[in-house]
Amino acid sequence: MDLPADVSVHLNRFRDGLANLADLHGLYLYGSLTTGDFSPASSDIDLVAVIGRQPHQAEVERLERLHRDLASAGGALGRLNCLYVPAGTLADPERLHRYWYADRFTQWELKVMTMAELAHSGRALHGPWPPPGLPQVSLADLRAHLRDHTNSYWPEMIGRPEVWLQDRWVDSGLVMLPRVAAVLRDGELITKSEAIGRLADFGVPAWLSDQIGRRRAGQRVGVTQQQRLTRAGLAQQIMADGVRRLTAGWEVEMLARACASAESVLKNVTREQLAWPTPCKDWQVHDLIDHMVGAAGFFGDVAEQGSSLEGRERSTDGDGDFVTAFGRQASRVVAAFSVEGAMDRVMLLPTGPAPGSLCIQVATGEIFVHGWDLARAAAQAMPPSEPVARSLLSSAWPSLCSEVRNSDPTVFAPEIHVPPEAPASDRLVGFLGRDPDWRGA
Repeated sequence: MDLPADVSVHLNRFRDGLANLADLHGLYLYGSLTTGDFSPASSDIDLVAVIGRQPHQAEVERLERLHRDLASAGGALGRLNCLYVPAGTLADPERLHRYWYADRFTQWELKVMTMAELAHSGRALHGPWPPPGLPQVSLADLRAHLRDHTNSYWPEMIGRPEVWLQDRWVDSGLVMLPRVAAVLRDGELITKSEAIGRLADFGVPAWLSDQIGRRRAGQRVGVTQQQRLTRAGLAQQIMADGVRRLTAGWEVEMLARACASAESVLKNVTREQLAWPTPCKDWQVHDLIDHMVGAAGFFGDVAEQGSSLEGRERSTDGDGDFVTAFGRQASRVVAAFSVEGAMDRVMLLPTGPAPGSLCIQVATGEIFVHGWDLARAAAQAMPPSEPVARSLLSSAWPSLCSEVRNSDPTVFAPEIHVPPEAPASDRLVGFLGRDPDWRGA
């Protein structure tokens, strides 16, 4: 597909300037310019630059001047975003890279969705095609990524009323819903224009869909303050309902992943390690295993029956066949929370009655974090589980933990500061008072 002539001229100038400033292996364009959905009035220009290494500070300053010079041409060129990815790292969706976004450098990842969009409709402005090292993204991986992102990112934004007074958040949030649904339901990547045509599927009224479409086309849409307030409440509700619909079953999947992660660690614990120390004060490995098996049984009782016998959270399997014992209880708790209506039932936790939707978060957190404890204690690498950690961080569970800590400081150690750019699992255990770098004696 041919690019608009004016955009093409400036992109070629940017490419040539970039080649003079960096060890440029490839420059790749994706997004609306390559799918035929480009709107000069509102679309971004999205690029990935593959370079020999991350630029040092002096090079970053020269790149910034190049970006600002390009943006001075105005229009869509002021909305050019470029992610700088060192060669050989394209397959790592967790790694942070230099990212020119809007009018400044920040840091961002080469997300799984970007990998999929590049493979689907990207094109090379410089360098070979396809980009060397760009992994193939399976539909299953893409769906898991979108569920993870939808569940971990959007609930926090939905809970911020001021956000939904802004046109750009209303537009981007609501348009996201049918785009994610198309991947989850049909395995299809659709454009923003196609998504606007499907907004009614999520209960977006025609007048609001029309406003979103007109703004995308560059038309001025007048909205009074009262209309903005009314629209904000409506958009929040549609987003909340839509995210629940898109992530239905996600909580059970996260619980199942937490159980699988913990079980894989248990399988590699040796008898010699049962007396080793753990990150849990005064507990040896066999004590921690007792607790893990008992906790899984406790939450199985709660999900099945609504409550559990006092003391059920402790077991005596730490010296026996604890792998089989945990696997049995883990299968039971996942099955119990999978029953239709489980999320809406009231269940009894030690902190009091709570809906199943909160109880499953507590169960997932308890099992996942103690799996981390056990991995550290037994000198094992934690199985890949960042989506579980991200899901827990964005859930109501941390707030419940804070309430418990405030009422009884002996339950959780004081929070340990962990940088916001650290992996989600490190941030999660730090919040709960664990040192992410803890190692046994």
